[in-house]
Amino acid sequence: MRSKVINITLPKDLLEEIDQAAQEEKRTRSEYLREAARLYMATKPVRHARSRTLMKEVSDVVADPRKGGKRKDAAVNETIIKALREARESGLL
Repeated sequence: MRSKVINITLPKDLLEEIDQAAQEEKRTRSEYLREAARLYMATKPVRHARSRTLMKEVSDVVADPRKGGKRKDAAVNETIIKALREARESGLL
């Protein structure tokens, strides 16, 4: 496999975490980041499916088909906040 050298900018604290993790695993920074990128790309279908599910949940609560109308703002806000928390916790945001 041919490789290409790239330059990226990372926050200092993130780079320190990466370097520490790479050192613990006895890998180079490049090896560690390569593997991280591969894992991220491998989980892309799952992340996208989960994102679509979260957006559907939010849109479903905004228009409640059982009542034929709009739900209360508090219920909508609560569902949106829950969906955003789940997305953040699962790495979607």
